[in-house]
Amino acid sequence: MIISVESRDRVIWDKDRVTIDLLCAMRKSESITVDLRMEGPDADDIGLYRLIEACAMETNYSLTNITIATCNQLEYHDKINIDIIPPMHLLSREFNKNYSHECIKNNNLKHFGRFVGRSNAPRLFLSTYLDKYYNDKTISTYHFNLDDDYHKDEIGLEALMTNYNISNITDHAKFLATCPRTIDNIKFKYQKERYTNRGGDFSTQLHELEKDKFISKYQQFFVEIVSETFFNGNTFFITEKIFRPILLKTPFIVQGPVDYLKNLRKLGFKTFHDFWDEGYDADPAQHSIKEITKVIDVISQEPTDELNWMLYNMKDILEHNYNTLQNLSEKDFEKIRR
Repeated sequence: MIISVESRDRVIWDKDRVTIDLLCAMRKSESITVDLRMEGPDADDIGLYRLIEACAMETNYSLTNITIATCNQLEYHDKINIDIIPPMHLLSREFNKNYSHECIKNNNLKHFGRFVGRSNAPRLFLSTYLDKYYNDKTISTYHFNLDDDYHKDEIGLEALMTNYNISNITDHAKFLATCPRTIDNIKFKYQKERYTNRGGDFSTQLHELEKDKFISKYQQFFVEIVSETFFNGNTFFITEKIFRPILLKTPFIVQGPVDYLKNLRKLGFKTFHDFWDEGYDADPAQHSIKEITKVIDVISQEPTDELNWMLYNMKDILEHNYNTLQNLSEKDFEKIRR
């Protein structure tokens, strides 16, 4: 039996349904494949192992009859079989968006680019910070829309207080009240049924509307502040969020799980520790967001001619990353697990 599990960081979306499916299959002594739908959470962090083990104990079911199919390149369990899938499907999707043309930066650059679809706590924290302190130095989107049910499942305000110990969320609530923020006021509503039918994920559907308008924004800023999909637990799952700046030859700062940049380098990519502090990569999400704001503060003080100088001196890195991504293969991901 194949059991599909949709998740976000630290959460299984439909836990009751997954529990029922597990118990039914176990009571019938069926082999089970838990399909994480080509996503890469830490299965332990979202509570999947605890759920499976509890159901197996209830039904006297052997864990060796279970396989988890995941894109988390670091997933491991000593009894459950793990089928690790490199995220090449996401890379192919980005190649199909025709990002491959040159992204020539303007001379009069803004400092930061920031593009967010769905809200969560760290995305909200960083976007609010940029908006409050460096709005005039940032090109950004934030597609949170209270009138769209797609965005209501996760907003981030409560998590900022409970998980990040931020007692005053006034600025973050005010920021959300100004959303959605889109490129050229493009109105967009995600059609989930199209994704279910493999007709397009959020970013692909949005790209169909924005197209060259979105890509042209990359010509206008220096560094992208990227927030990856999963950022808690032991996970490495790269997505279109990092493929995009690499394909458009743009420097990046990544809010992601611990050692995200370290694992990116294992794949053969280069990062930017010669230009700013990347120590945030060793910190868990609760601390890394604040360390990233320190990096933002430093970069924000650089004059435009210094940004252009850094870009000139990064040319080899940006070109190397572009070529590495073009030649990335499934076999390369084996380096992560060594």
